[in-house]
Amino acid sequence: MVSPSDQQVDMPIDGGFVGMVDRDVFDEWLRTRAAEAGAKRRTATFKRFERDETDTTIVHYEERAADGTMVAKTVRTRALIGADGALSAVARQCFPGSDRLPYVFAYHEIVRAPPVASSFDGTRCDVYYRGSVSPDFYGWVFPHGDTVSVGTGSARKGFSLRESVGGLRDAAGLGTSET
Repeated sequence: MVSPSDQQVDMPIDGGFVGMVDRDVFDEWLRTRAAEAGAKRRTATFKRFERDETDTTIVHYEERAADGTMVAKTVRTRALIGADGALSAVARQCFPGSDRLPYVFAYHEIVRAPPVASSFDGTRCDVYYRGSVSPDFYGWVFPHGDTVSVGTGSARKGFSLRESVGGLRDAAGLGTSET
């Protein structure tokens, strides 16, 4: 942890584990595994859902046809899982007003982890609470094996997230790492 006054403290988690996944690989693995377990996979755009008189969920969605046109479809299901992102259309329908909740914009870069001999510690997750990194949020440096996620977020319009991440990369010894 790095404080606004640049005080640093290590918080070891003896025997602990910080789990992170590479979403570009994990998401596809998860979809494939669900299909192998019997789920019917549909690549489509969610429109809305409703419940019938037996409380069964009916999902309305659009699927792209072979000629490129979008075709409206429905499916009856026992479960609807809204795994469609931070600004989820499923959540907006389930929880009226959820589209007005405060949120921050985030930006991160995936960079190549430097060689072991560098000053970068690839065994540690760093969290920065510093105004230059974010005036109202925090920045992070999270190792992912051969790569590192360096990012920040802010709700303040006009705050340059990209510029902040560039400075954070420099501070973490990752300024020259391949993006």
